Amino acid sequence: MNKRRYDSESAKKNIMHQATLLFSEKDYNLTSFEDISKASGYSKSHIYYHFKNKESLFVLLAQKTMQDWHEKWIEKEPAFLTAADKLYGMGKHVLYH
Repeated sequence: MNKRRYDSESAKKNIMHQATLLFSEKDYNLTSFEDISKASGYSKSHIYYHFKNKESLFVLLAQKTMQDWHEKWIEKEPAFLTAADKLYGMGKHVLYH
């Protein structure tokens, strides 16, 4: 018997990417694990292997988004010298990221 091999981390990233697109397009409440399954190409049971439920997937995506945003801001922040400049710089960063 030949088992299908896959990269677990790659699968998880693909599921997260597809979920992000669906949550953006359809809304969180209108997106089901079935939708994510079809979009990602992984079975619902495979998605449940990586994520407890839709809420935990969404929270993970929100945390990742906030972490990415913060890391990008930390790179830009030293360019702003005064508190006012930092405030305006952060405002622009929020607007565009």
